[in-house]
Amino acid sequence: MKLERLRRLLELVERELGAEDARLELGGRDPEDPKLIWCILAEGWRLVATFKTPPAERAELLQRLQQLASAFADIAATGRSDAPGLREPLTSRLDEELEALAARVEAVHAVVMDESSPVLWGTSEPRRESDSVESAIEAARLWNRLGLVKLDLAEALCSEEAALRELFANRGLRTRSAEALLRSVLRFRDDRWRHDLVSWRQHLLVARAIALVREHTAGEYVSGHLRLSVRGADFGFLARSFASIYQLILVFDRAFSELHAEAAIVHTLPTIERLVMSLPPVDPTPAKGRVVRFPRG
Repeated sequence: MKLERLRRLLELVERELGAEDARLELGGRDPEDPKLIWCILAEGWRLVATFKTPPAERAELLQRLQQLASAFADIAATGRSDAPGLREPLTSRLDEELEALAARVEAVHAVVMDESSPVLWGTSEPRRESDSVESAIEAARLWNRLGLVKLDLAEALCSEEAALRELFANRGLRTRSAEALLRSVLRFRDDRWRHDLVSWRQHLLVARAIALVREHTAGEYVSGHLRLSVRGADFGFLARSFASIYQLILVFDRAFSELHAEAAIVHTLPTIERLVMSLPPVDPTPAKGRVVRFPRG
């Protein structure tokens, strides 16, 4: 896994700095070639980006290289990157940063996902084992299905089964359609139980935002250049990409100041990026016969 993360670091250096090549060096004299920008990673390792011609914005490129080096500093230290206990404290710190960010701009929640995998890397919500990008998309679809018959999914998730049956019957649904919808609601509630209407509403707002961002990135989208804003009276979000493949999403249940939210993201993003990039890779156990491959860079 350490080798995979090293490759990921070099790929990110090339992509983020627009370098011709990137490499790690140990020992020897410090480079003097003006076509090279370098910094120390850890324990004597040197991270080097090479360019076809001497770059003009050396200070900015060096700062960005140092940020990437800081994010991956653990992999150069013997035995640290694959420690089994590393993920949990890093994830907790990331979730705390997201919670603080959400509170700063009065957002419902803040989450971090990536362009393609089902992993929810960070969330200010209380975590449930079943929560993922896939479950969020499922929730958004269920929200839309109930909306077609003028039903509120959050209220349905807080209702007893008998009350739900009566509710569906009053909407004139056919028996088979009502039963299928009822099973979907009950299964979703059992897998992701929240305790009250407010918690469900907030969870579903986050799910809708995640689904919309994933839908956007599935279309004509330039990787690593997401800036998406949706503003409504009772639902909105601001999504911004970072570190090429990741996305930070702030979710709101009211109208919000995009300028204020953007400023808060700019202030907090370096910390969030450092924590996300320091997380060990996830190698999930395949479920239901499917193999899920996660992005490495």
